[in-house]
Amino acid sequence: MGKGKSSFDAWTEFLSTVPFENRREEFLRDQYWIDTLPLPLTMSLKDAIRAAPPIEDWSAPYTLPALLDEPTLAKVMQEHQIRALDQPTIDAYLPVIQWLKWRVAEVLGAPWSILNVRSWTTKNGATEMGPNKWHRDGMPKEMFKLMIYLTQIGSNAGGIEFGINDEIIRQVHGPAGTWVLFYNSVLKHRGLAPTAEGVERVASEITLVASRQFDLVPVSLGRNARHALAPPKD
Repeated sequence: MGKGKSSFDAWTEFLSTVPFENRREEFLRDQYWIDTLPLPLTMSLKDAIRAAPPIEDWSAPYTLPALLDEPTLAKVMQEHQIRALDQPTIDAYLPVIQWLKWRVAEVLGAPWSILNVRSWTTKNGATEMGPNKWHRDGMPKEMFKLMIYLTQIGSNAGGIEFGINDEIIRQVHGPAGTWVLFYNSVLKHRGLAPTAEGVERVASEITLVASRQFDLVPVSLGRNARHALAPPKD
C-alpha cells in the first residue's frame, strides 16, 4: 500500500482493474442473490460450527469495540458467539466452498477470492444492536458478503433483512442452507435474531472480492476483522 493511501483507496484502485463479464442482471438490479446449499453440506458445516470453541477476545485489526460502550459490547458478545475456524470447521468449509465456486462466479461475472471467514451462533431474542442494527458495511463497492444460514430463516427463526431504497423492507425466508450474496456496502441490511423460544441461529459469513483468479482458501482474520488492510500484489 503506497504512502498516504488509505486501505479503502488501495482496495478500490485494485478492484477497478478486475475484468467483469456478464454479471447477472438480477444481481445488478436487486443487489442480492439467494440460493440454497445441498442439505448434507449444510448439516456438516452447521455441526462443525456448533462444535467449534467460541472466540472470547476482541483484539483485531478493526475497531468495532471502539464504536460500542462497554455494556453494549458485553451484551453483543453474550448474544452472538463467534466460533473459531478450527480444523474440523475448515474441513467442513472446503466442500461448501467448492460447491459455491462456479455458482458465485456466474453471479459476479468473475472469479473470486475469500478475504475473511467468520461463523457464529445467535441466541433467540438478541437485541437490535451490533449486527442486528440497520447498517451498511463501509467497504469498497466490489467487496461482497456471502451469508450462509445453516438453520431455517424467516418469521420466528431469524435471518437477514434488506432495506431497498431505504423504503421497502425485504426479509429473506428459506430452509437451512439458504445463502445470500449481496452488495453489503451498498444495500442497507440487518441481522434478525430468532424470536421463538429455544431457537438458535447458526450462520457463516464469507467476505469476498471479485478477482482475476480464484483464491478460495478459508481464512480467519480474527473475531472482529473484515478484510486485509491491503490488496494482494501482482
